[in-house]
Parts: sequence; structure tokens; C-alpha cells
Amino acid sequence: MCAIVTKKIRLVEILAFSNIMKVCGLSDLHGNFIDIPECDVLCICGDIVGLVEQRSIEQSRHWWYNRFTSWVNRLPCKKVIITPGNHDFFLEDAYKKGYLEELCKDLSARTNGKLEILINSEYTYEGIKFYGCPFIRPIKFQNGRWAFEDDYNEESNICCYDNIPKDTDVLLTHDNPYYNGILNYLIPKNIKYHLYGHWHEGTSFIENNKYRHNCSILNDMYNIKDNFKPIVIDVNKDIVPIKEDEIPLPVTGDIIDDEQNLTDEDYELDTESN
Repeated sequence: MCAIVTKKIRLVEILAFSNIMKVCGLSDLHGNFIDIPECDVLCICGDIVGLVEQRSIEQSRHWWYNRFTSWVNRLPCKKVIITPGNHDFFLEDAYKKGYLEELCKDLSARTNGKLEILINSEYTYEGIKFYGCPFIRPIKFQNGRWAFEDDYNEESNICCYDNIPKDTDVLLTHDNPYYNGILNYLIPKNIKYHLYGHWHEGTSFIENNKYRHNCSILNDMYNIKDNFKPIVIDVNKDIVPIKEDEIPLPVTGDIIDDEQNLTDEDYELDTESN
């Protein structure tokens, strides 16, 4: 059944429905390829490569070029946006030795442009700005070094977190802001969505319309969490605000499907319509 609109109609909800980007968040895969729900964008917040391959550059290269890209191609999403973690030594090697751009082009080509890698960089997709920062607070209770520790100066409080753009819509960091006070302090306060991992059993928090999600899929024993469900958020795409009195009204006779559940308060119906 259809109704013919003869008066005012509220289009805000109709516009908003097509203005949602469904974003899924994962972190700390450590080589585990899991299924995800259908979405527009999958964000992965680091520690992606397998534990066996992580410290071998050659083994990691093969893993990223073959196993990872094959999984990405199977995922039910349009884009996969990642920022590395402290286990992703191959991506750190590419970043430090100047072949990151070449690597990004290669992996993007193998996924038909589906994959984006962010290391202190941003990417805008369908009007939503994503920013990725892999650097972590140095791990002092373990021997040896980890990847992406070197861009952090705990004494001076000067680090890459200062460079996070204030107009970021979705922030990806590997480190958890609740275990890293400097990260928590330096994140621009207006950023609504922050996805992270690193501490597998870390905290998620929603307060004052701001969303902070620990996306780790593993527990502290490196097993997939019981009853794990990927984080899924609905991100509103920014559009120019329209005042209600500026919304263009459909001319008399425009057809509106009654499945939109419009009410008599929103419009008047031609009583002769079917």
C-alpha cells in the first residue's frame, strides 16, 4: 500500500537511515582468522600476525602476502583498515626502513583495494575519517623489545599521540587508554569512537555519547574468548545539518511507501488513496 503526501513530511529519519556506516572492530588476532558479521568497514587494532611468524621478517612477509590477504578477500565488508601492534614486527620493519608505501601498494593490489594500513596516518572513506596509531607504552616487565615502542617518550610526554587529528571520527590505537594515561590524556576529547586492544582483558566504556571499545578477541591465555562477539558500531556519516523548516517537502502526489511507518502527525493522507 502507498500513501499520497499532501502536507508536511519529516524526512530526518529517512535521511539518517542511509547515512549509517556499520563498523566492526577486532584486535589481537595473533594469527586467528575469525568470521565477522557483514559490515561496511572492518577495523583491526594490531597484533595481527601469528605468534610463530611474528619475529621472523621473512615468515611474516609470506604470512601477510598470502594468508592474511586471502582472509581479507573473503571478509563480508567493503574495507579493512588496520593499525599494527607490538607483535607486528614486519610492519614496523617496513615503517622504519622506508618500504611501507611499497608494501601498502602490494597488499592493496592483492585485495583489490580493500586493505588500508595506518601508521600515524589517516584515511577517509565515504566521509568518515579514520586515524591509526600503533605505538604503545614500553613494556618494562618483559625482556627484549617489542615493535612500535620507540616513538614514545614517557619523560617528556611528547609522542605520536600529539598528532591525532581533532576531526578524527574513528580512532584506532593498539594501546588501551585505560592502561596508558598519556594516551588517554592526549586523545582529542571530541573523538566519539575509539577502538583499541593490546590488553586482552581490557576495559570497554561508553560515557557521554563517547564509545571506547576493547576489541581484543583473545583472553590472557591467547585463546578466543568465551562467547566472543565482534564489536559493531553504527557511525553516522557527517552531513550538513538541515533545519526542520529547511527540509524540502515533496510536491503533492509524491509516492511514499507506507513501510516507512510515517504517522498522521507527519503528514495528511488523501483519504481516497489505496
